[in-house]
Amino acid sequence: MHRGKKESIGSNAERLVENAPTNVLITSTTNTSSPTLISTKSFQEKKFHEKLIWTEDAKKHLDNIPGFARPMAILSIERYAREQGITLITLEVMRNARENK
Repeated sequence: MHRGKKESIGSNAERLVENAPTNVLITSTTNTSSPTLISTKSFQEKKFHEKLIWTEDAKKHLDNIPGFARPMAILSIERYAREQGITLITLEVMRNARENK
């Protein structure tokens, strides 16, 4: 689903690999003879086990984002925060995530 012609996996499978608490093997139904290992980084290496905390101001700011786009914005902000080693989501973190797309 949502895979470009030159991409080996789609965005849903990629997100699963990035956020899974264990190693994941993705295969294709059209070519199962040679599966490709997508990621060997462990859950602990990515530090996705840390719970993110949103400040009240940041939560209120989410109301300014249209409902249909809000889940995607939250995922993007949380991904940025985790990549930066941030555990507290503030308005500043939200601005930085938007600027660093």
